Amino acid sequence: MRWPWDRRSLPVYSVLAATLVVGVVLLLATGIRFGRSYWIYYLSWPFVAVVGGLMFRRLGHVRSASFLELVGLIYGQGLLSFLIIVPEIPLSRNFADSALARIDRVLAFDWVAFEQATRPYSSLMQIAYRSFEWQPGVVILALILACHDRRAWEFVTAAAVAAIITAILFPLAPAEGPFQHYNITPSNLFEEQWTNEIRPLFRQIKQAGLRDLGGKIITGLVSFPSYHAAAGLLFTWAAWPLRRLRWPIALLNLLMLLSALTIGCHYLIDLIAGLIVGAISVWVAVAALELAAPADMGSD
Repeated sequence: MRWPWDRRSLPVYSVLAATLVVGVVLLLATGIRFGRSYWIYYLSWPFVAVVGGLMFRRLGHVRSASFLELVGLIYGQGLLSFLIIVPEIPLSRNFADSALARIDRVLAFDWVAFEQATRPYSSLMQIAYRSFEWQPGVVILALILACHDRRAWEFVTAAAVAAIITAILFPLAPAEGPFQHYNITPSNLFEEQWTNEIRPLFRQIKQAGLRDLGGKIITGLVSFPSYHAAAGLLFTWAAWPLRRLRWPIALLNLLMLLSALTIGCHYLIDLIAGLIVGAISVWVAVAALELAAPADMGSD
């Protein structure tokens, strides 16, 4: 009976191991402690999915195994990245909204005008923005069913690379968000969450010395670079070999990119930086898999 291991998984497991080590070091250094809900509720189901995938692989159900393992890994890496992001808050620089808004003006982008023009379409844009939650599973399932296993592993690896790059850059330019900067009243729950939860969390950690945290850490904390923008590029790239999904996924992610400006409370430069992070992550992932498992050698 074979050992339940796909050599194409080595790069993503390496990135996740590095994320875990760096996160634990930062938690110990800053004294920040996550609530029980993070460890038990948020991280348990990706762990179960990965373990289930390894068990299925050992039993010979390779396709089901790949799906479970890949889904557990891609959602798990996003949740694991908070181990780095949250303890970086007390180490981060001051809010960089003025600088980010200034760069937008240099790029001739009027955020306020864009927000006013798109406000009537807030519900549609919120749907596109929230597709970030289910797109990974759909893309992975479609790739596995179409026997594009290698692209699925590249996709999950690229997502992990993008997450750790985003986490590393995050403390250099944290932001309150354009609604707060421009003093505009949010028009929906997602925008209100950034204004009413993110800002206080930053201040409680940086200024009031809050160290015992609950489940509120699982929320949008990073402004620059935008992980939504990086993910949108990754979703589109991953699904590109699938002719029936290629253009629907591309259009959906174009809309998600636009929605990130208002629903996600991002500046335009956040999105540009996120797209660059996504492109770098694809290059790193493809190169890493070629080293770990050359395409002409298969997966065993």
